[in-house]
Amino acid sequence: ELSLGSPVSDCMIAAAATLPLLSLLFNIMLHNPARLFLSAIAPYSSSSSIALSISGGVDSMLLLRAYKDSGFEGNVTAVHFDHRTRSAESGGAGPSNEDDADLVARAASCPLSVKVWPYPQPITPTTASEWRKEELGKFDVVVTGHHGGDSVESQVLKMSRGASVLNMRGIRPDSVMGGVRYLRPFAGLRKEEVLEEAGRLGVEWNEDPSNSLSKGKRNIIRNELLPLWRTLGDIDSRLEEMGRESEEVRAFVDGLVLESGLLEAGAFRLDRVTYPPTYLHKRALRVYLEGFWPAERKIFEGIWERIEKDGGKGKGWSMDLGGGWMVKRERGGLWVEKSNFDR
Repeated sequence: ELSLGSPVSDCMIAAAATLPLLSLLFNIMLHNPARLFLSAIAPYSSSSSIALSISGGVDSMLLLRAYKDSGFEGNVTAVHFDHRTRSAESGGAGPSNEDDADLVARAASCPLSVKVWPYPQPITPTTASEWRKEELGKFDVVVTGHHGGDSVESQVLKMSRGASVLNMRGIRPDSVMGGVRYLRPFAGLRKEEVLEEAGRLGVEWNEDPSNSLSKGKRNIIRNELLPLWRTLGDIDSRLEEMGRESEEVRAFVDGLVLESGLLEAGAFRLDRVTYPPTYLHKRALRVYLEGFWPAERKIFEGIWERIEKDGGKGKGWSMDLGGGWMVKRERGGLWVEKSNFDR
């Protein structure tokens, strides 16, 4: 029997007392922003041009601190976008665009490039996104502060738009868009963990007051829908699991696509489509188009509707995709090729 005061019992008591400390140290190591940043950026050489996309919010300011603490040496530029929506002269609540730029400039330990909305017309969410993609497209690698909370919001947003079960994954830690590699080292952290790390490291950030307003789908999801769902259970974990399942089903279906013979000789073989077409045919078309150009949902649906109406009759037709691409229906197949005009 163990008795108090014996060497073994004293050792056990001491070990038990250190468990909370060990757990805390393990969590700090696991969620350490600098370690996560280095792990994400390690495969890329110092010759790659790397952009840190920094808004001034908590996640991007933590990313800027992670870069500084990591000691990474490379061709890194912090890029801040001034959308001209909250100027110092506007008298609006919360920090101005100038305040955000000043905050980023004080914290940056690398060259900083501030991009100011250059057009006379008012900015919209769509034009803002296109502008940012255009500017960030000048780099080889872009690193953002997106986290697991953003991922959950994106999944619910996809649900509201009727996304396919194959497209229910959240924000990926690593992806390629327009030939640019996007890295999201905090994709595995929840918002609470990002806030905890920022507080632990004494990171300063600005809160955009518009984020608390239930205007726009994403803000409604963030401020109203998700808080309600979370009263019913751990919706975040379930959505994370759903994202993983979506990835697995997607890989399985794409394997069936490759075995189907629908993609051959650089074409989508319409002469092998049975009518009415099945979901496998629709997925094969998506895979084929994504090999050339990331088709917008409405354009993809337009092409699919044309195929359904075609009914396998083999009549020739063509459709402009924009971005210098067009799709043509001829010779029993669907072909994507460069066009001489842009939409």
